[in-house]
Amino acid sequence: MSDDSSNAAPPQPSIVPPSAPVSVPPGRPRWKQAIWLVIGGAVLAVGGCGMFLTNLNMNTDGGFLANFGAVLFVVGLLAFVIGGLIIVVRVVVGLFHR
Repeated sequence: MSDDSSNAAPPQPSIVPPSAPVSVPPGRPRWKQAIWLVIGGAVLAVGGCGMFLTNLNMNTDGGFLANFGAVLFVVGLLAFVIGGLIIVVRVVVGLFHR
C-alpha cells in the first residue's frame, strides 16, 4: 500500500506579476530640479571663487587648488544660469498655456 501524498511535490506559491511602473513626464525638467540647479550652482560658484582667491598668489601661479577653484566657479556659474533659464522658460510657458 503506497501513499501518494508522501511523494507529492509541495504546493508552489502563486507568482503575481509586478505592477506597471509609474510613468514620468517625458523630458521636461521639474521645478525642484531647476531650483536645486540655481541654489547648488550659486553655492558651487561662491565656493569655487573663494577657493580660487584663497590659493591665488599675485607673484606666482596659484597652483592646482587655484585652478580647481576656477573650474568649480565656472561650473557653478553655468549650473546657476541653466537653472535660471529653466525657471524663466517654465514661467513663460505657464503664462501662455492658461
